[in-house]
Amino acid sequence: MIEQYFKVGMRLKWTKPRDNAGPADGSVCTSRGAANLMTYDGMDDKVVSPVSIANFSYITKNLNIQHGWLDYAPGRTAVVKMGRNDILTGYMSGCLLATYEAEGARFAAHVGTIDGNAAKNNAVRHTFGADLAANATGFNPASAWADTEVRAALPGLGTRTRERIFGIITTEGAFYSLLLGSLVTAQDEWVVAGLKPCQGMPNAQLKKALMEVAVA
Repeated sequence: MIEQYFKVGMRLKWTKPRDNAGPADGSVCTSRGAANLMTYDGMDDKVVSPVSIANFSYITKNLNIQHGWLDYAPGRTAVVKMGRNDILTGYMSGCLLATYEAEGARFAAHVGTIDGNAAKNNAVRHTFGADLAANATGFNPASAWADTEVRAALPGLGTRTRERIFGIITTEGAFYSLLLGSLVTAQDEWVVAGLKPCQGMPNAQLKKALMEVAVA
């Protein structure tokens, strides 16, 4: 499972796929983004001792971390059929993620809300929530981290990073919130700042969260 590869202080080479641009009309769309190569690039000695990775013999330099990608589509819900790889998606600042089964397959969904746009957020959440599968569960990756935690992440790197939150849905249905620091000084270089398991919302709770009316 992908979570075993994200250890605090690990540096990663990775280009985040672009957001799925389109009409922010609340509709459900198919995720089109493909997963880009993500490779382990050693430990950042300003964050953690390089020898600490020796406890994880399955992590070697230039290791390709296999994963699937789920788009963020602002104002729409992007959906992808899950395959053999765990799903990564982001950035996360308040969007809900969900997983459900339909027609004998498992799907992952990213409900693409937009910061500060209540009207479009209501549209996208309510559209997905109105037809929510009875077997769906979900979570909010951003809620796993307090603002103070995000600001305090990777103190050894000072202002060299921009912290970003990502969501993970594993093929076994587990949920995680991943905090990465994007290096300002090196394009497409990241440092792992933290990983937290997340409790999934039962179907009724997820439905309620989707159907609530946002006013701001």
